[in-house]
Amino acid sequence: MVAGDRAGISLALVEAGRLELEMGRPRDAAALFDRALQHGEALPPEQKCRAEVNRMQALSAAGAFEEALRLREAIGPDLAGATPRLRLLAAIEQARCYAGTADFAAAARAIAMARALAPADDDAFEAIDIADAEAEIASRRESTTALRPSSRRLWRVTPRMTSRGAKSLRG
Repeated sequence: MVAGDRAGISLALVEAGRLELEMGRPRDAAALFDRALQHGEALPPEQKCRAEVNRMQALSAAGAFEEALRLREAIGPDLAGATPRLRLLAAIEQARCYAGTADFAAAARAIAMARALAPADDDAFEAIDIADAEAEIASRRESTTALRPSSRRLWRVTPRMTSRGAKSLRG
């Protein structure tokens, strides 16, 4: 990499963001993707689009669902020319974001869009990605329906909690 090589620096930041995401640090990953995309014009179009979808994944994993959905809306034109796999990943992440905002009807529509982009082969990675997202969405749906008032207590269950781990809040 040469000083002033914006494309090289952006690609390095994107790769660092992917590593952060894989290590379970979505907020750090989102910051790295954001920085890389500040010089997005220096990236090849397919790399820019991939970085935008990765940023969306990081925001979603960090719980910034509304921001991720705004990003999805903004990158729509870039995704039009992207590979089917990248469009599928964006649709899956969009479904997760809608589920995170408790809009399960929109999540189902996004999953249907992902299914339309997936190869017909049930053994393809895409089928596994979709099934994983569906399980996560079902878990979120169950956790939102698990909210039940009981006398003066309100039970709050989050997707990562078991029923024993439910937090009781005084009303």
